[in-house]
Amino acid sequence: MSEERAVDRATEVFVSRRNVIRTRISQDLPVDDTKMQVKLALDVLVAVTALVGMRNRRPWAFYAVGTFTAAAVVAVAWK
Repeated sequence: MSEERAVDRATEVFVSRRNVIRTRISQDLPVDDTKMQVKLALDVLVAVTALVGMRNRRPWAFYAVGTFTAAAVVAVAWK
């Protein structure tokens, strides 16, 4: 996957998750604020790290994005 595509995907995930939160709030469904804040923060972290790595061509960015993505997966499973 190209770096540009990684940034696009990370941004799409953030926007999608934000829209899901807005929908749940508008329908008066329960929302765990702490859990959602952690997920959104990880999404932003993944997107920013991918963007910085893409612009500076840093090899550490690949591993950082993978680590943050794994943390985001754990956050999704968090109950």
